[in-house]
Amino acid sequence: MKTLFTIIGLAAATLAGAQAQVQINALNTALTQNFNSIGNGTLTWTNNSTIAGWYFNAQANGNLTSSNGTTNTGQGYNFGSTGGADRAIGYVGSGGNSFTNIGVQLINNTGSTITSLTVGYSGELWRSGGLQPTNSNNIFAFAYQTGLIALPSNTSTTGWTTVTSLNYAPTVAVAAGALSGTATPISFSITGLTIANGTGITLRWIGNDGSGTDAGIAIDDFSVIAVPEPTTWALIGLGSAFALWNIRRRRTINA
Repeated sequence: MKTLFTIIGLAAATLAGAQAQVQINALNTALTQNFNSIGNGTLTWTNNSTIAGWYFNAQANGNLTSSNGTTNTGQGYNFGSTGGADRAIGYVGSGGNSFTNIGVQLINNTGSTITSLTVGYSGELWRSGGLQPTNSNNIFAFAYQTGLIALPSNTSTTGWTTVTSLNYAPTVAVAAGALSGTATPISFSITGLTIANGTGITLRWIGNDGSGTDAGIAIDDFSVIAVPEPTTWALIGLGSAFALWNIRRRRTINA
């Protein structure tokens, strides 16, 4: 009996974990995340718990250290003004922090197949790497993979599809030091997808250790909008046309 209860408990825990993913419940409706719920202090990140459906790893450790950009230690950061409520998650690279990954797992719960995702976010620069021509030695490279995929502990994109239009590479050249989180809006539609109802996709931002003095960069104000396959649009259009015809028909009969 104890073994049976153990199995039931493990199954329930697995189901609860699956349900904690980010659910896409409606087409053409934006899902958003601004990371403000993590607060303005240093925290130990827990995957799929600190923020449901979101994942983080870095070579240095699993912490997000609170910073306004003044700290240059290579690790993950909870960036924002000191004591401020507006937060962003990111990293500073170094020899001891050669990779940082941020990911979100999305589950299609719309009842239709998703063929396109419009992804948007702000890339933010919280610390300058110095007066090199740009700070683009540090970059958040964007990639995705269909399915609920664990983040690798490296910068490898084997098995992932990269989308350079969703990369963030800051281009500010100022002396090394703290900045105010200058935001660069980034948006792009990923097409050619086949995400059946009940299945998922994993989006990933990959941070590296750039050459020279590293910048502090972050992501914020994430949004995603799902678009259905064309046949779904056709059915929706047919349904709307029928409804309009039926209304007109009733008006004619009642006239």
